[in-house]
Order: sequence, then C-alpha cells, then structure tokens
Amino acid sequence: MNPADITAAVLEALGPVTDQLPEAKWRDAAEADRVAVRSTTVAITCAAAAALDGDDEFVARPAIAGPGATGAVLDRLLLGPLDPQRAGGPSDPGSAFREVLQHPPEQWAWEWASREASREEKALLSGVVSRRIAGIARMLQPWPPPDVTQAGRRLPWTHPSRPLRLHGSGEVTLGKRDGTHTVVAVLTGDHTGATRDRLAYEAVVEVLSVRRVPAVVRGLLPDAGRDWSVRVDDDLLATGVAAIATAARTALGVVRRDAAGLARQPSPACRRCAHQVGCTEGETWLAGPGRLRLGFLPPLA
Repeated sequence: MNPADITAAVLEALGPVTDQLPEAKWRDAAEADRVAVRSTTVAITCAAAAALDGDDEFVARPAIAGPGATGAVLDRLLLGPLDPQRAGGPSDPGSAFREVLQHPPEQWAWEWASREASREEKALLSGVVSRRIAGIARMLQPWPPPDVTQAGRRLPWTHPSRPLRLHGSGEVTLGKRDGTHTVVAVLTGDHTGATRDRLAYEAVVEVLSVRRVPAVVRGLLPDAGRDWSVRVDDDLLATGVAAIATAARTALGVVRRDAAGLARQPSPACRRCAHQVGCTEGETWLAGPGRLRLGFLPPLA
C-alpha cells in the first residue's frame, strides 16, 4: 500500500464517525465538536464504559502529563546538540526539562506545566519525564542513538474537512542508510493483546503525517520493561486502519458520552464499574466467570 492508498482507506474507514461531525476544519470547530483520537484509545478494554465515563473527571497532574511532555525534552536532549543555533545543549533530562519550560511548546501538557502547575508539581513532572527517558534510554541502546533523525512527537494528522485529529505516540525516528526509517513509539501500560494494534495505529499515523511508510515500528513499554518491534507490511497497515476506525468511534462516544454501538468487554473492572446496571455483558460475567475468579461459586439457578 502506498501513502495515497492508505490515506484513502483511512478517510473511508472514518466515514461513519466524520459523517456525524459538522463540516468544519479543526481550528474553526467548537470545542464540543472536536474529536481527538490517540493510540491509548485502541487499548481501552471496554469502549462503552469509557464513553459513559466521558472526560469530565480528567485532571491534569504530573503522572498524566508526563508522557505528553516527554517528546519536547527528548528533542532538546537528542537533537539540541546537533543544532548550531542551540549550541551547548543539556546533557541530562532535568536540564533539558528546565530549558523547555522556559519556552514551552503549544501542547496541552506544557501549557498546564507553565500556566497552572505549582512549583512542586513542576518538580514532580520533571521527575516523571526523567524517569520515563531513563527507561527509554535503557531499552534504546546505544544511547544516544547515533542514527536519530527526529525526536519528539510529530504534529497530529488532521482530517481535511472535519474536526477530527489522530495523535501518535512516536517519540523517536531512526533513519537508515538505505533510506528507510524506524518509528519508535513509547507506549504506556503493560504488553497486552492490543499492543500490535497500537503499533499498527502508529504506523498508519506516521504514513499520514510524513507521506512515507516506515520499515519498522518499535514499541517501547518502559512501564513494563517490554521492547517489541514489528515489520510494516500491508497486513499491519490494514490492521492499523481498522484500529483507527475503532478508536475514532470510541473517541466520539467519549466526547458525546454515548455508548450506543460500542463494544462492551467484560473484565475485572466490571466489579468497580459505575455502569453495571443494565449492562447484560457485565452482569453475566460477574455472575459467572467473574464470580469464579473471585473464589466464589456461581449462584444456583
């Protein structure tokens, strides 16, 4: 698949979502109409519960802002010394963090850090970012990577006529002498069955952003100490297009707090779910496999 075919496939797959959005570009649309899609959405266990929860309970804090803030620090740390206009760059994440904080990029994590975060929260955020970069450095040997050509997350891909954006988690791009490149995506959480789908998502977002197909997508999961690379082929790209379509439906449901048509996937989280009542899948699981997992026998008929 070439970039033009992939773009056409993504636009077609997003049709059921974009048809429900107003015809307006991202910058012109109302905040309530904007749909932001991220690779973490691909890994959501129960899309219906996520939609009903909405994003009202989101509170910016160092643990949440850390992954979003890491990219700019990586850029300053890895590419700063190579830029003659930024000579004498920092040699450690803490110094790089302080330099970026002086001139923060237009990104929600840095907007929070520079405008709202307290001194203590800034210190905690610096620690979260430094620990995250230390985990990346341990897994991405040698360090610094000698063939890094881009650091920091790319700009998101924006739909040409609807207020929808696809955000990637690719933090580092490694170029090869043969002209190919590897995207290094740093993922949060543990290695699960959704990891391949998340990497496929990253591959497609990379194609949409730079109009080039990466040779490999390498997933680093520093929280879990996992490192997994997948070669990009037509099958992976098709998986990525499907993952984008699913994630976009979930993201739209979160914005509108509407779970209609979204998958309900039972799991141990059902025990604490605020939407148990009326959820047939969750109630069935709690009365059967979930009850057994807790060490209780299922109720007698």
